[in-house]
Amino acid sequence: MVFKFLYTSYKLTMKNKLIVCGTSYDFVMGGVPTYFMRIFQWAASQGFDKALLIPKNREIYTIWKKQVDDLRLNIIRYDIPVKQLENVEIEKYDEVICIAADLHCYFRMFYYKNLNKYNNMKVFFYCLHPHATVVEKHKFFNLPYRKLIRDNLNNILFMDRETEKFCEEYYSLQVKNSKYYRVGSFFPNLDEERIKIRIKNRKNNFIILTIARFDFPFKGYILGLINTMGILGKEYPNLNLVIVGDGPNNDLVKEALNKLPLDIRKKISLTGEVAYNELQQYYDNASLYIGMGTTLIEASKSGLPSIVATAFQNGDSTVGFFDKEYDNVGGNIQLSAHDCMTFEECIRQELEKSDWQYREHCYKSYYTCKKYYQIDNIMEEILKKKQGKIESAAKYAFLNVYDCALMNLKIRVQNRRKQRR
Repeated sequence: MVFKFLYTSYKLTMKNKLIVCGTSYDFVMGGVPTYFMRIFQWAASQGFDKALLIPKNREIYTIWKKQVDDLRLNIIRYDIPVKQLENVEIEKYDEVICIAADLHCYFRMFYYKNLNKYNNMKVFFYCLHPHATVVEKHKFFNLPYRKLIRDNLNNILFMDRETEKFCEEYYSLQVKNSKYYRVGSFFPNLDEERIKIRIKNRKNNFIILTIARFDFPFKGYILGLINTMGILGKEYPNLNLVIVGDGPNNDLVKEALNKLPLDIRKKISLTGEVAYNELQQYYDNASLYIGMGTTLIEASKSGLPSIVATAFQNGDSTVGFFDKEYDNVGGNIQLSAHDCMTFEECIRQELEKSDWQYREHCYKSYYTCKKYYQIDNIMEEILKKKQGKIESAAKYAFLNVYDCALMNLKIRVQNRRKQRR
């Protein structure tokens, strides 16, 4: 259940840079909010001000309260259309970096910047989801955004080839972008004692972990994993599965669990939502991780062997292990250099490894992740990226009206659904 709560409005220090991460949706438990929190942590380590940008009628889930307080994160609320931003004075900074995670939020900030002629403000659209460049399922409603995307390709930060490829094909554009901005993370020293404990525990209690929002079909692999557990759980008495998450398709997860025999259901734990700062204990206790996106990075940097789940499926397809598919964290089979596999095949491989082989896999997962996903390198690349001159806001007058109308309609529909629940 979601509860609204009051956030303290922390005073900004007015240092030379302000890092703003924005969304037009509820700030839920999920990959994008998790990554935003890491960006805020990085900004704090650099002595920069940081703020979360979110519409006034959207919610911030209570699982983020501790992080908001610990980071002294400023919350910037805005109306639709954006008339002014609360609790911030853009003109007082040498540079304001605004990172939007969806097309609605990007256009709101892009339009606001040009309307007010803020030369010190850079607005980027960070594509962290394969379908981030669309706002609705029906293509007709997305067509008004094509010109905006075409003219602003330099401002779009594609996470990987999958996000870029979808944008190209959907809008019939030639992106010509060879640089990707992966999902960055922090890397403490590898905990070798933790790996020794994993090796010891895996013999009697081999725990498979997955962490995801129950948003299907995007993360429908959870259903496939449950079915795989139904097969392997009979063969391997030491095998257990922990599922951390919740979401709109919670009923489908419970339905899949109820189809399994009672002895197999007892080997599967469904935790519900877990606060971000409490997730590490789950990575520490696991023997193998299965997932995609940001949690895949978190697991691998903990020295946990990880399987890359394929998005948009209800089965058990995978491109294989993260240390070989580190640049394909969405598990896109078409972009993989390897043959498609199944969870069952990969899990069997890991179960049959000797202690020495398993130890080597733990080390390989950590060092592969560290090589390609250092948040320092990624954020430095974003900060030094240049943008063009201020444009005339009148150029996007129609899109401004259209986008506002569509956003407000979506919010009203979502609020009605919440009331029915």
